[in-house]
Amino acid sequence: MTIPGERYYEQLADDAEAGDLAPAGPRLTGEAARRAALALFRETIGTDDPDEIMRRGRPRLAGTSSTVTGASPRWNLRVSEDLNAAVDRVARESGRPKSEVIRQLVARQIDALDQSS
Repeated sequence: MTIPGERYYEQLADDAEAGDLAPAGPRLTGEAARRAALALFRETIGTDDPDEIMRRGRPRLAGTSSTVTGASPRWNLRVSEDLNAAVDRVARESGRPKSEVIRQLVARQIDALDQSS
């Protein structure tokens, strides 16, 4: 099983490295580039206010209190090569990010432990 679009992105990377990519449209500079960027922000995130755009950042993970602000908690841990390879394989085969796979596996294990006690 391959990651959706993997072949496309591999070809795109090969083309970029070979210098074979053509611009998708006219090159924008100065005021035209600024207007195009602001229009893209309005279309994709609903605002072109620079302060609002910078405040948004990455959303907190689901299940986190809406009254808490700031970044979601992060873990930094070491794992064996075998475990790393297994998680990489599951992520690749399921087409999901590695961090999502790890969160789901940890949550399932905690649920199983809670049910057995």
